[in-house]
Amino acid sequence: MYARKIKPEEYPRTEELFCIAFEFPMGEKKPEASALLERVQKAPQNRIELNYMERWAAFDDAEQMAAFLSAPPYPVRLDGQTVTMSAVGGVSTLPQYRKCGAMRLCFEKAFRDMYEAGWELSALYPFSQNYYRKYGYEVCGEKIRYEVDLRAIPALQAEGSVRLLEKGNVTEDIIAVYRAFSAAYNLMVERDEIDFKWTEGIDPSRDGRYVYVCYRKDGTPCAVLDFTKERREDSFEMTCGHFWYIGMEGLQEALSLVRSFSNYYRCVSFWLPADLDVCRTLPEWALYPSARRLEYTCMARVIRVDRVLEKAAYKGSGCFILHIRDEWLEENNRSFLVEFASGRANKVTVMSEKDKKMDIQKGTELSGETIPELSLPIQTFSRWILEGCSDEQLSAWSGMTENELELWKRVFYKKKVFPDDAF
Repeated sequence: MYARKIKPEEYPRTEELFCIAFEFPMGEKKPEASALLERVQKAPQNRIELNYMERWAAFDDAEQMAAFLSAPPYPVRLDGQTVTMSAVGGVSTLPQYRKCGAMRLCFEKAFRDMYEAGWELSALYPFSQNYYRKYGYEVCGEKIRYEVDLRAIPALQAEGSVRLLEKGNVTEDIIAVYRAFSAAYNLMVERDEIDFKWTEGIDPSRDGRYVYVCYRKDGTPCAVLDFTKERREDSFEMTCGHFWYIGMEGLQEALSLVRSFSNYYRCVSFWLPADLDVCRTLPEWALYPSARRLEYTCMARVIRVDRVLEKAAYKGSGCFILHIRDEWLEENNRSFLVEFASGRANKVTVMSEKDKKMDIQKGTELSGETIPELSLPIQTFSRWILEGCSDEQLSAWSGMTENELELWKRVFYKKKVFPDDAF
């Protein structure tokens, strides 16, 4: 058995394989293979279809496809800069080939191609965290799920207006709100036209999907609320997909819109980044109990350690050595010397075997000072460089002096992370 990137004519088979593996039949409207391929080539509807060839499959000795994964590239935020991230999905193995190493071969080949293409990160939404941890991924990016009784939302001082999305009429305003909301968060996608193509076909009367844009009094867009109606026992819930807002005024406009539906819905649910606390805008938690639940929904891993170290943000100035352990990519299984100033890396050096031997024998020195060193598996490094860690986690990781701890607190400080729902 071996793995490789698929050929164009093999794309329809990957779609069939996914449906078989997860028992999601296409039904009587299943398109012909040639028609399916022609559509994604000529009229892709999203980034996954636009990059339909970014799929790796495993084949048996008879050239039968046994497993595949999809990993289209997405430009995402990392500490204020743009990096390329592969969004792994569609991870599927036919039942007769399971536990034969087919998926391992797919990841092995995919990681190699991603590294050589210069992609810096990879992320996915796992069915099992333990399963993907063995491929170097780690949970990353807290989200808070709010479930709020509409009666708990107070009458707010909202003076703006709202517009309903119908077939792309307010797409530009949605884009403006998204870009303002996402700019500060790691793992948010820098979306372009293909990522908002979904707005063109929205027909609430047909789909039952309601996307509203809220505007300030001066007419500038400040919030986006995207929801469907879900039955919950004896009442209905507004189940939100996108819930984006700009500043406190945008939040107030969004919550005022939600409150206007109180005759039809009992509660609303939505995801927000962990650093955004809306609790203080909801003063009544006793009469109308609401809930907020912290969850990790995403896993990520670094593909190019050198480039991520170059693009990451630090606090102040300093230098350090990181020893990374990565069983999948030998180029990451190295020691990296990083010198940074004014919050950014000046130089990232991959240390040679000679450098490492000197380090062991004498202690690494730069300008007469011993450089703090830390050894991390790729899983831990990925999580810490993307979202940081607490002082307790750092001090508990290994014995270190106060000075060393102060240095690592400038490297792995807490960051804002909100894994995008676009991938």
